[in-house]
Amino acid sequence: MMRYIQLFAVGRGVLSRRKELETHIFLLVPTVISISFDLDDKLFTMVVKSTKRWMN
Repeated sequence: MMRYIQLFAVGRGVLSRRKELETHIFLLVPTVISISFDLDDKLFTMVVKSTKRWMN
């Protein structure tokens, strides 16, 4: 099975609502396997892993 990893830079405001965002993404995109946030860098990166490409 092929897996895709997509990276997004998110703002601080998103971090406070990240559980809500995760729930929303999981409901809208059934091919998503996991969502994680890297808070160590200054970009606040959100990493989404899925079995299909869902963003162009």
